[in-house]
This record gives sequence, C-alpha cells and structure tokens, in this order.
Amino acid sequence: MSLPDVSLRAAQYVRMSTERQDLSLDFQMATNAAYAMERGLTIVRTYTDAGISGLTLNKRDGLRALLADVVGGRADYATVLVYDVSRWGRFQNPDQAAHYEFICSEAGVHIAYCAEPFDNDGSPTSALIKHLKRAMAAEYSRDLSAKISRAQRILLADGYWAGGRIPLGYRPILIRRDGTPVISPRDDCWRKQQGVRTKLTLGPDSEVELVRRIFRLYLRKNGTFTTVSRRLDRDPALIESLGAWSPKRVADTLRNEVYVGRLIGGRRIKAVGETWGSPAPRDQWIVAEGAVPAIVSEQTFNAARKKRLKRAGPILRSDALLDLQRIAAEYGDVSQRMIRIHGQWSVGVYTRIFGSITAIRELMQIPIPEKYAHLAAAIQASNRARREACLTYTDEQLRDALRTALHRYGRLSEQTLNAMGTPNTCTFRRRFGSMEAAYKQVGYEPTEAQKLAMRSAHKRVAKTFR
Repeated sequence: MSLPDVSLRAAQYVRMSTERQDLSLDFQMATNAAYAMERGLTIVRTYTDAGISGLTLNKRDGLRALLADVVGGRADYATVLVYDVSRWGRFQNPDQAAHYEFICSEAGVHIAYCAEPFDNDGSPTSALIKHLKRAMAAEYSRDLSAKISRAQRILLADGYWAGGRIPLGYRPILIRRDGTPVISPRDDCWRKQQGVRTKLTLGPDSEVELVRRIFRLYLRKNGTFTTVSRRLDRDPALIESLGAWSPKRVADTLRNEVYVGRLIGGRRIKAVGETWGSPAPRDQWIVAEGAVPAIVSEQTFNAARKKRLKRAGPILRSDALLDLQRIAAEYGDVSQRMIRIHGQWSVGVYTRIFGSITAIRELMQIPIPEKYAHLAAAIQASNRARREACLTYTDEQLRDALRTALHRYGRLSEQTLNAMGTPNTCTFRRRFGSMEAAYKQVGYEPTEAQKLAMRSAHKRVAKTFR
C-alpha cells in the first residue's frame, strides 16, 4: 500500500477572542475548507483556540500544540491553513508572529493565509505585506484597548459597576440606557445584553450585617485579620454558605471602599498584553462617590484604615512577646494550639521571631511536658543543624554580623549588610522588627539621611496594606 502524499495533507489553525466575534470558528473553517478544495488539499487536523486572546502565546494551547508537533517532527502535513494574519496572532511585537511562522517554515511546513489577497510565497512583496498586516493587527489591539479603557472609565465615573467579583453584601441590577431596570441576573452565568449596564444594590440582610460585624470585630482592642477570621470560621453555617475566611479575605473586606459607597477604578496602569501592570498615582484614579449604597459609615471605615496603617509593617519582637505573655496569663499555657486559637498572629509569626515553640516556652518559663521532651530534643538538634548550615541565626550571631559590617565599612546600611552576604536585611527585620531596631543592638545611631530613607521605606510598605 502506498503512503499518502504529505504535500497534499494540511492542518488548520482557528482562533477567536470572544464568543460574539464575527469571525466565528465555523466561518474560519468554512473559508479554510474552500481554500483547501481549490488547491486539492485534505485537512487532516484542526488546532483550535476558542475565546483566547491573540496578544500572547500564553493560554493558546492550540497554537502551542501546533508548534510542538512541527518542531517535534510529528506533523503529518505540509501546510497549515490560517484564515488571515490576525488569526495567527496580534502580538505587540510583529517579529514574534514572524518568529513562529519561521519555525514552521524551517521544519518544512508552509503557512497559508486563506482570506488574504496575497500568496505567502516568500517573495519580497508578500514579506512586506505580512509585516504591515502584523503591525496593523497589533495596532488594532492597542486602539481597541484604549477605546475600551476610556469607555470603562466613563461608565465607572457614572457609577456603573465595571465588572469583577461582586463584593459581599451587594447584588447586581441591570439598567437599560433609558434608566429602566431589567430583570436581575441569577447567581449563575448570564449573557450580557447590548445597551444594558450594571449597578450594585444591597444584598441579603444577613450579608450586610456580616460586613458590619467584620468591621466591629476588627475595631476591638485585640482585633486583627487573624482573630477576625478565626471568629468567623467558628460558625459552620457561615462557612457552608460563604466558604472559609482567611486573614487575607478579611483584610480585603476591610480595605474595600465600596462599603462606604465609593467605586474606584484606574488603580493600575496596564499596557496591552500585560497581566498586572504598575500602580497608578492616586490622583489619576477614577473615584465615584455615592455610586452604591453604603454599608458602613465613613467614620467606621476610617477607623479601620487608621488601625491597619498603624499595624502595617514588620511585627515587633516586643509586641509578639506581650501577646505571648497575655496568652500565658489568661490560659496558663503557650502551645501551638493556644497560639493558633488565641494569638493575634499565626504560629509562624512567633516561631520566626523566637525560633520555636520550645524556645517560646523556655522564654515564658513554662516547663515542657515529659511526653514532648523527645520532640524538644529533636527540634533542638534540627535547629542546631540549620544554624551550622547558616540557615538560621541566633540573636548573638546577628549582632556579630552587624559588628563585623560596622568594623569593615565604618557604618551600617542595607547596602553594606547585603555586601557582606548572609544574613540578609530581611532576617534582621524579622528578628528585631526594623533596621533601626537592629542598629540599636550594637549601639549604632543612623544618620538623618538614613532615618529619612527608612521612614520612606516604611511608608511604602504601609501603602501595600491599604
């Protein structure tokens, strides 16, 4: 039996960004099929990326599989049919699209653009047109992104919800352009209608009261993200309906200004193709006051913010010690379980500062039970091995490192300590609370310029907790 002629076999690659796009997958495949019929080709394989952006190669499993088959020598075809240049990709760097096409041509696989008015025959004319088409595809994405961004900012300024997860305590309502309401969507997926915008209204009373309760718990004297999350997780019905409450989830709730009726957008500047971008100055944010019904008062929200900023930054050794003394006085013992239930912070915070639970119990002058004595010995041996491998440091070892740096460079700074190698400055901050506190361990007084730099660094850290 004769082998099939590979030159007459073809694969096709089809892609569309959204379900509402005019160039649907069926339309592209019909065009590719007509092109193949005219040239006597048989389509033997289809690579698909449905609902995937063409800006990057990420998440484009279809194109990645195509390139893998071509490079790996598994391609049993000689041609890949693509509807047009933009379906291959809207890469912001036109050379990236050319690079992927070059990979295929080097492996002996030809790329054919079925709906383009030129033949991809490698001539100077086709090369020039392809480069222009790639640049136009990239520019189309940039222009579309700018238009969408402007539209979203305008809608946000008018008090409409820009999208994303609906905050706890609210529900979406749909409003037409003339202001008449539409039937509210259900909690499951729903298709957005043209000319219909989304606003937020108050949700169930139980969720509204839960948000207020979170603020009340946090504003208590010993309230922290951790203690509030523990308190909420004690309610099985709450966990069943809304899921578990982590300290981060509590922090996100306390930071969300939507609870005082304020919608904020434009916090980050993101170029086309970027996933995260960079923070935008606050004066460039879009702020819509009174856009949604408030759940907590401005006074309550500002009190929570003030407490967050006051507690922002590294946890001081003295504060952790005071909390351990409180646990010992109130409950008569200090253990992982006691810290996990009654401590202001997680167990890891205390062990990073003091070394281990054994060291904490020794510090608090609490004897170690006989049944755990072997564990204490094992922990001490493990810590000794880690210290010998320079993985952990005692307080005296850290002071010696500070004295050595001071003697060598005549001053202490983050640059001089980093130049020394290990331990790094993060270790000093975790152990002593701040670099200024670490300097005081060896009697070094920072210069005014250093103090100003450290205060600026502390403010930057505090901003991340807002």
